[in-house]
Amino acid sequence: MFEHCCPRCGAMLSEDFLRGVDEQFDCPQCGQSTSLARVAPELAYEENDRPVYKIVVSTTGRDAAFATFLSPEEKDWIVARINQHLQSPAS
Repeated sequence: MFEHCCPRCGAMLSEDFLRGVDEQFDCPQCGQSTSLARVAPELAYEENDRPVYKIVVSTTGRDAAFATFLSPEEKDWIVARINQHLQSPAS
């Protein structure tokens, strides 16, 4: 499941709010015009009948996927760090 937040103020955005969002939106908390940012593990492929996950970072409709070779613990750590960064208010 993706965590959705405003990359400017860190406000968590509800699934209901995001249904009407394309790429750009005005944050309901801070009012800033911004783009959607999200990060989460996603199934990349299966090897020997076991799922192998990648980390997907999505912003403004473009995805970057990486880290299929990392352990689940390392992937969890990276996802948490990126989400923490996205939730930090912009300076």
